[in-house]
Amino acid sequence: MADLTQLRSTLGDWFDSQGRSCAALGSPLYGALVPNVGEQVRSGRYDALLAPLERWRFGDAMPLRLMGAAHALALSGDAPALAAAYPSCRPNTRLGGAAPPADAVFAALASHPDHAADFLHRAVQTNETGRAAALALGLSALAGMPGLSGPISLVEVGTSAGLNLRMDRFAYLDGHRSTGEQPLAGDPASLVRLAPEWVGGAPHLHEWQVDDRIGLDPHPADPTDPDVALRLHSYLWPDQTERRKRLDGAVQLAAAVPATLIETDDTAATLDGVLADRAGSRPTMVFQSIMWQYVPTAERWPITRAIEAAGERATKAAPLVRVSLEPDEFRRDRAAVDRTLTAKDKKRLEAEERNRLSKIKNGLKRQLAEVEAKITDLESRKAANENSLCDPQTHKDAGKIKELQIDLKAFEKELAQAYRLWTELSCKLEETDSAGSA
Repeated sequence: MADLTQLRSTLGDWFDSQGRSCAALGSPLYGALVPNVGEQVRSGRYDALLAPLERWRFGDAMPLRLMGAAHALALSGDAPALAAAYPSCRPNTRLGGAAPPADAVFAALASHPDHAADFLHRAVQTNETGRAAALALGLSALAGMPGLSGPISLVEVGTSAGLNLRMDRFAYLDGHRSTGEQPLAGDPASLVRLAPEWVGGAPHLHEWQVDDRIGLDPHPADPTDPDVALRLHSYLWPDQTERRKRLDGAVQLAAAVPATLIETDDTAATLDGVLADRAGSRPTMVFQSIMWQYVPTAERWPITRAIEAAGERATKAAPLVRVSLEPDEFRRDRAAVDRTLTAKDKKRLEAEERNRLSKIKNGLKRQLAEVEAKITDLESRKAANENSLCDPQTHKDAGKIKELQIDLKAFEKELAQAYRLWTELSCKLEETDSAGSA
């Protein structure tokens, strides 16, 4: 058995790390409070609540489980000392107050050990609807593919309460513009309004149609159940009011827009069955968000393989794409959205790109041929003009000389323009050739 002091120290370090993340992501309250709770974990005060200590791994997000348990008690009125310091329990209170003492967190949990044990047993279910702003880029890309056979099917891995399965019904706005602006996409009347600051300018989002929503999770939760709604709110950080507003709207939306949530012990096998009914028969987007870290390493490849196998059955009319929003491999302080194409889709898109480049090249070659013919004609006419100017007979007619000189300048101007166009077209053709061979 690992040394008890070392175990406590490791768990305490996790609280420190979580506190830094909370502070960086806009929760100064948890940024201060969570490391203080971690100090009490190091002291051994939480040994009984967390026992056995060696059961925990970093991917369990145990600090968030513990803080969620305490927050739920505050929201339900069973931890008045915490509620007095949590803005989520006092909606009209100005943000920025002092964090509650760590003793208040321990006192609340120690007074409700069964409640604490229940939360510590459950995986964290944040259901952050703000992630949909990134996921919607993948939905838009799928919706923009030509020749789709019908509405899109959404399949979420690690769906929790399935709130983001309704992402097509959210409103997506430009965070740089007035809040009264029409959304870039989605439902203008939606209760869930996302207004991120798009770097490089707001994207063009294709219109989408979704009529099928399936979520897979080892512990799916019905957001219309009041107990589940309380738990979802408890995982939000108490001083993040915008997240609470989005969650409130998403819970209401879930009651109006149905989705099928499937409990699964073997995600890969269940996913394989779900995609068997969709791959090749309807456009499908399989997506996930900040959940891969919670999946045991041995289970990741079977999930990926199930998606790839389904992708091999996809067609142009019924494509399948995988969209993931996970921590950036190169910058752990940010997340990255990735749209993965199947090998079949890649081949199709590569063929379409080759065809597109071929059409461009043929067009450029035609234009070059026309310009070259024009240059040949102009050079011939210019030479004839110069020969006339050199003719001794022409020198006897001042008016004729003036006319020929005007024509010569016109030829030289047209030739200069033609040569510039020829150079531009040649460069474009060379660039197109390079793109085709890349």
